[in-house]
Amino acid sequence: MNLDELKTNWKALDARLIATHTLTEKMARALINDRSQGTVAGITDKLKRVGLFFIILLCVFGLILTTNPFDYTTSAEYIPGVLYSLLVVAALILIAQEYQTVHQTKLTQSNLRESLVQVIRVHEQYLKTMNRVWQLSLLIGYLFSISLFARHFADYGVTKFMLLAGGQALTVVVLYYLATWFMSQSPDSHIKQLKAHLQELDELETEN
Repeated sequence: MNLDELKTNWKALDARLIATHTLTEKMARALINDRSQGTVAGITDKLKRVGLFFIILLCVFGLILTTNPFDYTTSAEYIPGVLYSLLVVAALILIAQEYQTVHQTKLTQSNLRESLVQVIRVHEQYLKTMNRVWQLSLLIGYLFSISLFARHFADYGVTKFMLLAGGQALTVVVLYYLATWFMSQSPDSHIKQLKAHLQELDELETEN
């Protein structure tokens, strides 16, 4: 084999190696893209379930406000129910906005990095805002429970009423810290997966 044939064979081998590397990179990107689309689909499915829960909750409070099953006698007793209903409406708006943004984000191999960053940013902001929603729901729930036995203040007396109100407040505080601890121990799985996909993409681009 002369020098020219050796150079030709070397160039052919080099071309095949480049082609194989390019194919492998495309396959890796396609795999990351498919996994990312599956994670985003999981987010939208969860948003649908959460949205359905809040719709049912809104219907429940709508019935409470319109049928008065607790026999409210003053307009002040309706305030917690109205506040809770407004909070549920705000949560539904937030869920709808999140769903629309995530659903409209198209993940392709050409814009995969930008799309992943956007979905992560939007979903983290959604989770942070929903965290405020459930904190407010605990507070309004406390007011709701107070409204149910406030009418019996004269019968209970100051001491019993304060004990009941204090017990309710303590329950809310305990629930808050338990929920906060649980969420800190169990971070959102979708965010975790999306960041893992983004890291895989970073590693792939670094290798190239």
